[in-house]
Amino acid sequence: MYLINFSLLVASLIQGQVIPGQYIVSFNNHARSSFESNVEAVEAQFVGRSLENQVLHKFDSVLNGISAKLDKSTLERVKALPNVEYVEEDGIVYAEATQENAPWGLARISQREKLGSAPYTYNYDENAGKGVNIYVLDTGINVDHEDFEGRLTWGITTASDSEDDNDFKGHGTHCAGSAAGTKYGVAKKANVIAVKVLGDDGTGSKSDSIAGINWVVKNKSGVKGNVITMSIGGSVSEAQNKAVDDAVDE
Repeated sequence: MYLINFSLLVASLIQGQVIPGQYIVSFNNHARSSFESNVEAVEAQFVGRSLENQVLHKFDSVLNGISAKLDKSTLERVKALPNVEYVEEDGIVYAEATQENAPWGLARISQREKLGSAPYTYNYDENAGKGVNIYVLDTGINVDHEDFEGRLTWGITTASDSEDDNDFKGHGTHCAGSAAGTKYGVAKKANVIAVKVLGDDGTGSKSDSIAGINWVVKNKSGVKGNVITMSIGGSVSEAQNKAVDDAVDE
């Protein structure tokens, strides 16, 4: 069973920012076996048109689709392809705010009774998380941080605006620490894998995050389980929700 902890904010009241000229294309489910031919069919629409048209990401493990830059006329041609289920505008997602120095919450999740006054105690299994891989889809993780005691590895960077395999924002490191850090983490023995889907300013595209999910599904290797955590926000995305559903089903 593939477990996913998904905390993407998808409330319809949020006004999302679209990325002009950038789209997520989902193919019909019955066309899943011919993924590459569907990609080629899209790329065939680029011939004789703007050089800006290009495929950015391929989602062959979740969603069954791609992201691409398309001019208006090419967009209409792609929409008309028989194996295209829908096309949606790509948009911006961003790191959610986090509260620093909140150990009360860590204590609270391990005790049913109401907590008294500080100091608080976190009751946990000393082997909690051992054999489990936690994939943190965020701004990256500080690869040199001692709190992970050698359990941290770098997975991939799918963020279009960053090629650096590190966390220069701090958000991803904070979230990873809450999940599996030695000091404040819940599962202190879990393996942590950094999947950088947000740039160094804390923002990224929906398609970059889907690319991260796609990579995890293709490369998951936890002995006792695999968990995806995403503490990011953005507007409603049918493609993103489908990618999450596909990941859970794996």
